[in-house]
Amino acid sequence: MSQHYKTGDVIEAHIEKIVPRGLGLAFAEGLTVFVPLCVPGDRLSVRIRELKKRTAFAEIVDVIEGGEQRITPPCQYFGKCGGCDFQQMNYAAQLDAKVGIIRDCLHRIAKIEYDAEIFTIPSPQQFNYRSRARWHVDRDKKAIGYFARDSHEVIDVASCPILTPELNSAFENLRQATEWEMLWDEQAEIEAAVGEDGKVSVFSTEMIEPVTELSFTANE
Repeated sequence: MSQHYKTGDVIEAHIEKIVPRGLGLAFAEGLTVFVPLCVPGDRLSVRIRELKKRTAFAEIVDVIEGGEQRITPPCQYFGKCGGCDFQQMNYAAQLDAKVGIIRDCLHRIAKIEYDAEIFTIPSPQQFNYRSRARWHVDRDKKAIGYFARDSHEVIDVASCPILTPELNSAFENLRQATEWEMLWDEQAEIEAAVGEDGKVSVFSTEMIEPVTELSFTANE
């Protein structure tokens, strides 16, 4: 029974599937376990971080045996940065996981048993596709990047493999141009987007520069 477990315990978990929030689902004796950053088929050693009756939230201590679809994440910040959940699995597995999450929501929330195929439209690019970003700034640490996983600590990143080349270039220019002593708040937020013509618009309450008007074409 789950009352035999306590926070900090290390147990073995076999991941059955990916559920909403990108968490892997596993079962121990009398305990349902949710683990981030895993792949279906993973056999893991995990540490319990939080217990709620018979439900546990855990973190990976060691990958005993990786699932067939596990890959090495291409981003050096993956795992610590809270921006991505799926880089540990190949792209086909990512699409399968998202379809599974939709089915789970239909079943649990809408009470709909939908057995028909759910079609996906894969991105033509697995990386360098994201056209919008929200960056966080820590004045005291002189850091620009994303929040750490489950935290408001700013992870200082040099570049992000998910962003378009135009946004990565704007991010680097912003880093070089930031006058840290001129920032009003200890932490600030910057929003950026790129239009289909490659123009980038950047906005923050800490900046006085005018934003750039962007254009997009919506396909029917």
